[in-house]
This record gives sequence, C-alpha cells and structure tokens, in this order.
Amino acid sequence: MPLWIDHIPSWLLASVMVTGMVGASLLDLFLARRNVVPRLHYHDGVNDAVSGTVQAIGVFYGITVGLIAVGVWNSYSTVADLGPQEAAQIAALYRDVSGYPEPARAALQTQLMDYTRAIVEKAWPSYQQEAGTDEDRRALDDLQATLTTFEPATEGQKILHAEALRAFNQLVQYRRLRLNAVGGGLSGIM
Repeated sequence: MPLWIDHIPSWLLASVMVTGMVGASLLDLFLARRNVVPRLHYHDGVNDAVSGTVQAIGVFYGITVGLIAVGVWNSYSTVADLGPQEAAQIAALYRDVSGYPEPARAALQTQLMDYTRAIVEKAWPSYQQEAGTDEDRRALDDLQATLTTFEPATEGQKILHAEALRAFNQLVQYRRLRLNAVGGGLSGIM
C-alpha cells in the first residue's frame, strides 16, 4: 500500500472511497440495465446459477481478506516487538560501556547516543516516505570501530569488554531484524 495514504485524514479517505465505489456501482448498474439486460433473454434458472457463483466469490474474497488481515497484523506485531528489543539492547550496551575507562567510555557513550538519535530522528521518519538512510549504519560502524580497537588492561576489563562485544553483536542482530521487518510487507499478489 502506498504510504502517502497514511497522511490523508481517515474521514476524508473513507468518504472518497465510499462515494467513489457507490458512484461507480450505480453507473455500472444503470448502463447494464439499459444496454446489456435487454439483449440477454434471461429465464428463471439463471438466477440460481448466478447466486451460486456470487456466493463462491464471496467465500474466496472473505478468505483473502482474512489472510491479508493476519499478514498485516503479523508484520505490525513483529515491528512493534523489535523496536523495544533494540532499545533495551542499546540501554544494556550503554551500561556495559559505562564501566570502560576514560576516554573510551565517553567516546562509546557518545557514539551510542548518536546511533540512537540516527534511528529516532532519521531512520524511522525515512521509513514513512519509503526511503532509507545510512546514518544509523554509519553510527554503528563508528561504534564498532571504537569498541574493537579498545585494549583491556585488567582481567575485569577483559570480562566487561567481552560482554560489551556480545551486547553489540545482539544490537546488530536487532537492527538487521528491524530493517527486514520494515522493508518487508505483504507480497505483491496479496
């Protein structure tokens, strides 16, 4: 579905759709009764055949609409779950890097805040325009560069660094899942 539809007020969109559908239906009915029906020479048995066909189409339509609703709900639930998971992972990583010595601590915390700002201020708004941004990827690359160049000096720093790397890898996984969920959707056939 085109995302520009999300920016139209619901009442206006509903009014235009209902008016358009009713108007098109009335026009088709008028034209069919005037031009088509007199030439067909119907008998009483035709109504039964048409009724069965319309019922079958209605069943298939109902199943299709149900499957579309389930697909949309599933996509929405997936994206709704991934946002808080990624945010929680950012918070966990922020706490992990808070134990690093200066100046690495300040650099890592700043880079994590830059990554978070890039997601909130650039990435999510760009998804609404069906675009994307690499700003969050660049911020994550900078964070990775700083994190991987840190050399722990004590045994405690080694343990903390290993945990921070594990949390960073989990953050990268949540980011990839978010991008897949946002970029995905219903198939073209649906």
